[in-house]
Amino acid sequence: MANTFTPSILKKSVQHCQGQKGKYGYVSEGVQCIVSTEPEAGLVPLYRYWNGKDHFYTTNANEIGTTVTGHTGKYGYTSEGIAAYCYQNQRRNTTPLYRYYNGKEHFYTTNADEIGTTVPGWVGKHGYKYEGVACYVFPYGAVV
Repeated sequence: MANTFTPSILKKSVQHCQGQKGKYGYVSEGVQCIVSTEPEAGLVPLYRYWNGKDHFYTTNANEIGTTVTGHTGKYGYTSEGIAAYCYQNQRRNTTPLYRYYNGKEHFYTTNADEIGTTVPGWVGKHGYKYEGVACYVFPYGAVV
């Protein structure tokens, strides 16, 4: 059950082909949320990292230890730069982007029922342990 969070463009229409198979066997499950591709007041960078097996997203630059694209930090993750901009704290009409880890890969969703827990440290469906809220985003379809 691999899931890569791919940001969409804030305030622009998004076309997405649910069910379409892409690279590396990933199948699109549809658009998860709306984020910004441009910095704006109140938004923070959402950094993207890759370790050869797993994509990792965080707003905390200290979590991996580098934000310089191409540089490798903690746990063998290499920075791929800023994926998008989002809110670090909940704002009106935003929803949490939950982060989970199963020992091999991270999973991100705005639907807490997908894994079944939002209790820190608890393990839910498919062996994913809840790690917390990655950031706050607008739900897909929201008027922003």
